Amino acid sequence: MPRALTLGNGDLLVNFDARYNMVDLYWPYVGRENQTDGHACRMGIWADGKFAWIEDGAWQKQICYRRDTLVSDVVMENAALGLRLRCSDAVDFHEPLLVREVNIEDLAGRTRDVRVFWHHDLRLFGYDLGDTVFFDPKTRCLVHYKAKRYAILGCFGSHGFGAQRWATGKKGFSGAQGTFVDAEDGVLSQNPIEQGSVDSTMGVDVQVPASGKSSCAMFLGMGETYGDVREQAERLRARSTAVYLRRTDAFWRLWVARDRFDYGELPAEVVDLFLQSLLILRTQIDNRGAIIAANDHDITSFARDTYSYMWPRDGSIVAAALDAAGHVDVTSHFYKFCARSVTADGYLLHKYNPDGSTASSWHPWVGAEGTEQLPIQEDETALVLVARSVHRPALAFVRSVGGAARRFDLDLRRGGGRAAIGASVRPGVRRERDGLALRARGGRDRPRDGRAPLEPVAETFCADAGAQAGRIVRAGHVRGRVAVRRVAIRRLRTRRSEGRGDDARHPREIVGADRRRRRRAVRVRSLPAARKRRRGGAGQSVVHLHAVARAARHRQGAIGGRSARVHSAAGLGVASRAAQRDSRRAIASIYGRALVRVAIDVVAR
Repeated sequence: MPRALTLGNGDLLVNFDARYNMVDLYWPYVGRENQTDGHACRMGIWADGKFAWIEDGAWQKQICYRRDTLVSDVVMENAALGLRLRCSDAVDFHEPLLVREVNIEDLAGRTRDVRVFWHHDLRLFGYDLGDTVFFDPKTRCLVHYKAKRYAILGCFGSHGFGAQRWATGKKGFSGAQGTFVDAEDGVLSQNPIEQGSVDSTMGVDVQVPASGKSSCAMFLGMGETYGDVREQAERLRARSTAVYLRRTDAFWRLWVARDRFDYGELPAEVVDLFLQSLLILRTQIDNRGAIIAANDHDITSFARDTYSYMWPRDGSIVAAALDAAGHVDVTSHFYKFCARSVTADGYLLHKYNPDGSTASSWHPWVGAEGTEQLPIQEDETALVLVARSVHRPALAFVRSVGGAARRFDLDLRRGGGRAAIGASVRPGVRRERDGLALRARGGRDRPRDGRAPLEPVAETFCADAGAQAGRIVRAGHVRGRVAVRRVAIRRLRTRRSEGRGDDARHPREIVGADRRRRRRAVRVRSLPAARKRRRGGAGQSVVHLHAVARAARHRQGAIGGRSARVHSAAGLGVASRAAQRDSRRAIASIYGRALVRVAIDVVAR
């Protein structure tokens, strides 16, 4: 479900719902280990013997962000209590620390005795078994812990530092509702410790002058040991929450850099939305590189799973947008994440957990006939190549998208070849190809093992194009120093139809063997002699391959010249007549074989 506020720093992510309850707290990974397991952590106000939780309908709320930053600006008013609250929340840009400041204004025209309560239903590691919460007299804060997960909770107010009021207790079994019920009379039990399925509530007293304002604050810090969270509390005691709010506000204003672009005549509302979108995108990205699809717990109620995963396809789209916006410091970690995740066979799987482990999937490893297949969607790998080209030319770590006989469409569930997936795969092949051509001309980072990264790509993609009823028919291009204008497709097709198999010769040999078919053959320009000598022998042939669809023109009289090319943004064509199926299969297969030989020649030496 949508969240009204998302605040984060790449390690700690906190979500608030539309009622201004904190409902998600992810740490130490963005999207992994929801320390609340989706349960609400409430805020309540007691004034002059009356109590109201912020989630109550009596509050009129306006929930938004400060401009150009990840600090909230929440205004709430309750006519029955005669109070207006203005709240600022932020996750510190550097530490796993949430700070919340509350400014209280009297609307009744008299001095007010107000008590602010914060209830926390923490379930460390994402489950409520074996938790402990206690009041720590050294820091005067509440501490939740389980194994290597510690959370510290404290307050600031007129009394100074620490929880002025507190309660710890059980919840969720034997009729125990939780300590939040204890707060509704304005007094807490001061129970010092509890274990099992536990929660806690803390509060602070605030004196508000007539028609005046007063403030208080609270904080929540995360760590792996008691020492970690105790040090956080000591730093806060010395600096105050105002310092953390101020520095976080300044950091995000600097990061988003409003003055980075010339917006021309764009309306201010559009510019604000663009910058706010960048900030919200950043909260969903883990500092170790995982770009998470969506982070909330509500979906588990009907799917028993979440969207807190890194889909390479979705992540690459976000990464390309952030690169275009100039935030390459963030996206570089995404590409490193992909480099660590790519399999030994050279492809990326369906999705990954934020820590890099393989996530849940519904793609089968075996087909309907019992044959082995790869549980992948090719655009998951191909779009990473496309996005990488925006970030930096070429992507050396991906060598292929494997040999899957079955593909999955954009909703990831239905099998079968799709033009949309092909449209993603082809640009990915192009990006890798351009990098190969650059390296063949003497660029850095040339492959050392002599393998041809394009070979499995071309062979798999082109063969499948024919096998899937010839849906995708269009020649590709492999650009390089040596330009080959055309391939003798008719001659290759003829040999295939006569049962002699595919012509294993290089296209240059075809030229010498059949000059009369020169217009449909290969014209080769060799590398300069000096370049050949520098490379030590016969020059490499980086081939520009153009497969001409006219080879099937004589069949059905339907394919010929431009009519065979149905234009699309990705350079792919979709044929419309079933009668052309055999011809299209032949073209796709021949083109695949030729491209394989070309790719091998690109990097073989």
